[in-house]
Amino acid sequence: MKLSYISLQYILILLVMAFIAGTYAIEHHHRQLTLNLYLESAKLTNQLFSNALHQYATDTTSQQLLESDKKNLSLIGGHKSANPGKFAIDLINSVSSEDQKIKIYSQHHFPSRKYAAKPKKEVEKRILRYFSYSQDEDFYESSGDIFFYAAPIKMTSQVCVDCHNKHPQSPKKNWALNDTRAIFTITHKIEFERHYVFYGVFFGLFFLCIGLVIFLLRKTKQLNDKTQEIKIDNLTQIPNRAFINEDGKKLFIKRSRNNANKGVSILMIDIDNFKSINDTYGHDIGDECLKEIAQRISMTVRTDGDVVKNPNYAARWGGEEFLAMLSNTNEEDAIAIADRMRVEVKKRKVSSAELEVTISIGVCFIHRAYKPDFKHAEKIADDALLMAKTSGKDCTILYHYKDKENNTN
Repeated sequence: MKLSYISLQYILILLVMAFIAGTYAIEHHHRQLTLNLYLESAKLTNQLFSNALHQYATDTTSQQLLESDKKNLSLIGGHKSANPGKFAIDLINSVSSEDQKIKIYSQHHFPSRKYAAKPKKEVEKRILRYFSYSQDEDFYESSGDIFFYAAPIKMTSQVCVDCHNKHPQSPKKNWALNDTRAIFTITHKIEFERHYVFYGVFFGLFFLCIGLVIFLLRKTKQLNDKTQEIKIDNLTQIPNRAFINEDGKKLFIKRSRNNANKGVSILMIDIDNFKSINDTYGHDIGDECLKEIAQRISMTVRTDGDVVKNPNYAARWGGEEFLAMLSNTNEEDAIAIADRMRVEVKKRKVSSAELEVTISIGVCFIHRAYKPDFKHAEKIADDALLMAKTSGKDCTILYHYKDKENNTN
């Protein structure tokens, strides 16, 4: 399977995205598991608390035991018997910790608990409002690294209702069964165990893949660079025949099938009397001629029109021959560009020997109505070049593209 440099870049981006998504998914999964454990633990704690409070309030044995020891009680509101509120506070204080803070607060608190039981945080006020109209048994949420759980403490005993309604310091006198007396809350700092072995394997495989992709990127870039070097003629530094065979033909087919184009032209260009230049002045001067003429041809082709919308190219076909492709041209355009090319070569002397050099050009013009074959078009252009050579050189001959069965101009 052949992977391009761009494809590997996309793979690298996808790997990074997969790594981010995978890390997030793993963290989210472990966090959710931890939150579920916190929720179950909070519900269990609330249930145990509610059971203990209810048992304390209704158990006559506890009442009698506490009555006998009431002198040692720090009673709230002046209770002369067992005090469920004091019991609840002591119970919560005994199990609350720095990581798991348990608290009771109320909108209708006794004066003696004005500061301890009054809701202070915005979330506590919001929960009070929530349970004032909601029939839910509990509420929980997580924000950042904090898990918050809340549940209503309801008036489940008529004894409690009567006590609060008759108590002189009670801020509310119309309590009824199942009214929400207070809010039981648990605030827990979220800490979950990270599976470092799994993370190690995951990260290891990820960075291995990243390393492999980077290695392939470098190798592919090196291969692409080497391929591009192969497609450039060493002497003239313009595209060569390898470029034409691999990229030029594809570009020719693409441009010739674009209905927005006027047409496409293939130019075969030959340096006149080049053999005599080599024989008379040597191959070094001949090479200088090839380099200078190649640049003049290339510049004439590239600077004509919009090279983005109309990508023309010139390449060395072999020896002293060059091939050029002109897109979005009609017959007049092709002739004009070819003649301009001849003028550019002829008007300035070439090489250190200051030679006057001319070129002959054969043009194959392909109307956009055709679906041409590159080899056939090149053959027609070559026939036109041969005609230019036999017609006295330093001229341009144009043939129209015909089907293979009919190759007359």
